[in-house]
Amino acid sequence: IDGTVFKTAELDDSLPTIFLPSFEEVKKKTSHLKGTVIAVMGCIVNGPGEMADADWGYVGEGNHKVTIYRKKEPVLRHVPESEAVDKLLELIANDRGSI
Repeated sequence: IDGTVFKTAELDDSLPTIFLPSFEEVKKKTSHLKGTVIAVMGCIVNGPGEMADADWGYVGEGNHKVTIYRKKEPVLRHVPESEAVDKLLELIANDRGSI
């Protein structure tokens, strides 16, 4: 795989806990991660199930917060949206040894 693979889910604006993640920011900051599958999901309700085959999940939980998953397990919850991409990068770096 030449670069990062992204999965996204349909976002349902009717859900009260919907989070519209900054997909472009996630994509831009992680594009160098060869062979990594990152699922960017807009909603904590369906996100974890829809991103089960991804290496990492970036899932909105509402109120400008994100939960970050490694495979099917949440590793950080309630991360402020403004810090979430950097936290994701830190976790991936620690998991891989470096980025």
